[in-house]
Amino acid sequence: MEIITRYRSADGVEFADKDECHKYEVLCHEVNIVMACLAAIQKRDSCEFANGSGYIQHNVEAVTSARRKILNIANSIMPHKWFEQELAGQDVHASWAGRLIGEMNERCLRDAWYRFSCMDAGFREYGQQYYALNPSQAKDICLN
Repeated sequence: MEIITRYRSADGVEFADKDECHKYEVLCHEVNIVMACLAAIQKRDSCEFANGSGYIQHNVEAVTSARRKILNIANSIMPHKWFEQELAGQDVHASWAGRLIGEMNERCLRDAWYRFSCMDAGFREYGQQYYALNPSQAKDICLN
């Protein structure tokens, strides 16, 4: 029999190395601080929210600032021209950054970026990307 030691972060990600787990938790803390400026999604009704029960209206300055900070964090982990172009104000499709963030395999960062991808041009956040692209299919109810 072989004894295996695993370390679990606060959000449930498992690591074989204690230092890697700690490093990830520091990243999550940093991401959580950035995302705290956005209105929270109520967990109790997250299924209804994901199914188009309404939207969360965000402040343009808060979203722009948080998005920029998340891009900076991502670029510090995995520098890439797409992050740098977006941060420089060039028009880069959000899915490009999403692809890179997904490849990093950092759940907290991926979850943060997913929230931005669920927002429409009016900074309304829906429970899934479909409703951000098709807002008429969701209920027109502001949840905050």
